[in-house]
Amino acid sequence: NPRSEQAHLDGRVQEAMDYMCQHLSHAMSLDYLAQVCNLSVSRLAHLFREQVGVTPLQFLEQQRLDRAAQLLELTSRPIQDVAEEVGFDNPFYFSLRFKKHVGQAPRDYRKLRQEGKTG
Repeated sequence: NPRSEQAHLDGRVQEAMDYMCQHLSHAMSLDYLAQVCNLSVSRLAHLFREQVGVTPLQFLEQQRLDRAAQLLELTSRPIQDVAEEVGFDNPFYFSLRFKKHVGQAPRDYRKLRQEGKTG
């Protein structure tokens, strides 16, 4: 149950997580995120890593790539459009990060998921 896992999170860490998930397409710096949560950069970074296990920007990238995987599977939108929607300006960089995260290039990921639905 994700709620029980998040129940122990500091409210400001939860606020940061919620903000990132709601604004995946926006450019985001740790400075800006700290302002949103009313924390110093160092305090946010420390609390976040301690409670979530990754840095805020690592968490953001994971969320972006998970959302991209959903979009690739559920839509036929061009990969460049998917990349932009989840906050990657450069489709080549998006493809590199997606492959590292998922283990497949975006095009291959989509093809395998769509074949699985029709096959």
